[in-house]
Amino acid sequence: MTNEARHIVKPLIGRFAAFAAYIAVVAILVAIFPGETMAVTVMWSALLLIVAEGVYRSTMTHCKAGEWLVLGVCLLLTLGDILNIHHFTAACGSTPDLPTLANTDAATNYYVAYQFYETKYFTAPINTAPIYRWLIALMWRVTGVSVATPIFVNSILIVIAVIFSGLIARNVLNDNRRQTVVVAMGMTAAVCYFLNSGTIILKDAAVCMSVALITYAYTYLRKGFATKRSAVACYSALVVGGVVLALFRVNYLLPVALGALILTPWKSAARWHGVVMLAWCGALWVAVEQIFPSGSISFRVTTYVDGYGFGGAYFQEATSRDAYYGLLGGDYFRLPIWKKILYAPVGAAVQFLSPFPWNFARDAAFGPTLAYAHVSYPWYAVGGLVLYFYIVKIWRSGWDIARWAIWALLFWLVPVYMFAGAVSRYALPVLPALVPLAIIAWRSRRQKSFRWFAAIYIILLATALVGVYVIQN
Repeated sequence: MTNEARHIVKPLIGRFAAFAAYIAVVAILVAIFPGETMAVTVMWSALLLIVAEGVYRSTMTHCKAGEWLVLGVCLLLTLGDILNIHHFTAACGSTPDLPTLANTDAATNYYVAYQFYETKYFTAPINTAPIYRWLIALMWRVTGVSVATPIFVNSILIVIAVIFSGLIARNVLNDNRRQTVVVAMGMTAAVCYFLNSGTIILKDAAVCMSVALITYAYTYLRKGFATKRSAVACYSALVVGGVVLALFRVNYLLPVALGALILTPWKSAARWHGVVMLAWCGALWVAVEQIFPSGSISFRVTTYVDGYGFGGAYFQEATSRDAYYGLLGGDYFRLPIWKKILYAPVGAAVQFLSPFPWNFARDAAFGPTLAYAHVSYPWYAVGGLVLYFYIVKIWRSGWDIARWAIWALLFWLVPVYMFAGAVSRYALPVLPALVPLAIIAWRSRRQKSFRWFAAIYIILLATALVGVYVIQN
């Protein structure tokens, strides 16, 4: 065999061996934690890895380290999926088509979708939640009814978001090194709460993917397109991400449109890209309001003014957040705008620290992987780097990076304003936009200011966590 042939055959053998080992691990896990059938689980797991590797290898910045990272992410997601499916089925004496779902959101999503599937009811829903259920029912037309379908599809969506986080960092930092892409993907995947979105029956995975796609498209606002390929990739991401976001969390179109305003270099020839993106956001918003003439509260621009419409209507029942909202003056959602802005620092701290790294079993109704979501320390590390950037590095990073940082911060603060930071998962989609800032901070780790900041940050973080723990207990 010639050297050229070896260079071709050896990587193929390595990939085949890695794929075979991955499938073997999946088979062992299903044997230990039965739920869906072996064939269906292996099929979904294989599809997850194939799609992930296909998307990653199409980026033209792939490398061996990145492929191993993608494999590891897929294996983690598959492990979570298998554990959750086992928890919903065999552990409760239920079946994959009619699982036992203790969590209200997941159960409503699943069983309303099942009703749509059984009755073939596909008229326009009245708000965002039924759209997700409607799409689950459509997927079942292809796969058959199974709890594995929405869970594994969410895994596929979240791994796509992880991969695009690497591309976002590459473009924001103007750094085409493969190492940069891998580090960004690793930082994103390390945030356990973000990865956990791909193992439960909620629409958050789709929202994370859509925001990642839109953010990727926005990275081209400053410089335009070097090739037709990049232009096609950018606008394809914008269309897909925009449609998904409009269907699942349309109120995020406002900070997305704000991004087009902030990031577009209006004095350069690239300004028409910003015009297109602003027009696209507006068209989506108008289209959604026309499709839903009932004026569902989720689709109104006034959700930012009438906080009760979006938040209070969904939190009328007693919740674990009531004590926290009581500290902010009782009914937070009826507070005037200026008071919500005044409380923003408190909400930002709550959103940053939660989910707190204890009470691992508190959200077990969602599935065993919610214990993994409470492993918050990787986020504290990434978030600490981001915080260092905003305090120290933003002033020395150039106007392009500063504009990006301003937009990412405003986007991250949207859930703080709307929910006082009490629903931390609503901020997860912004993570890929923040990771490039964390990379900039990490590159300054040898500087004296970084060492001082790290020491102070760790002390303050530990003090805050201990204080919250004492208050809660």
